[in-house]
Amino acid sequence: MDVTDITRIVKVGIRHGASIDGLIVTYERHGRIESPGLWGRENYGQLTEIILQNNEYITNVTGHIAPEGDTLQVRSLKFETNLNTYGPFGTEQEVPFALPAIRGQVIGFFGRAGPMLEAIGVYVKST
Repeated sequence: MDVTDITRIVKVGIRHGASIDGLIVTYERHGRIESPGLWGRENYGQLTEIILQNNEYITNVTGHIAPEGDTLQVRSLKFETNLNTYGPFGTEQEVPFALPAIRGQVIGFFGRAGPMLEAIGVYVKST
């Protein structure tokens, strides 16, 4: 994912049930709204959309991962911003993880998905 000139994350869509089925993120770049598409399965689980305020940005992403066959599966996600906490989505069980944006803000995500979200990481911009 190219994070060059991304101003902010506008919206995060999470498809979830017992695990994280999919993730779709919408960004603002050069005054335009962009979305690279869904990671994971479409039309599975419940869709929850987090719409961030203009002055709101993500400061930390936490969650849990668990083995599933030959791979890992993201079981839960929680998003912390400078104004709110959203989640947890999914099931908080197995191995916890945290992706803090120390002295910055999350401006993008990278990861891997098969039928479900298998891995997630963040791109951080200093504030």
